[in-house]
Amino acid sequence: MINFKEGNYTEAKNTFSEMINEDKNREVYYWLAYSERYLGNYQEALVNLNEIASLINRDDPFNEKVQNALGGL
Repeated sequence: MINFKEGNYTEAKNTFSEMINEDKNREVYYWLAYSERYLGNYQEALVNLNEIASLINRDDPFNEKVQNALGGL
């Protein structure tokens, strides 16, 4: 998270990718998607956001955050 906040998006992406391999966590997918977005990898960002959407229920409050991010692509 520090790398992301410092604008080191490539390092953040690498860290989040490693974390995904250990735990398919929606928060990690979310930050991975934003790292990809800031790197200009919009297709990869979309893939990660869609992965979150498949992991959560439509009624989950986190869904609003995901839909907002999708709309920002």
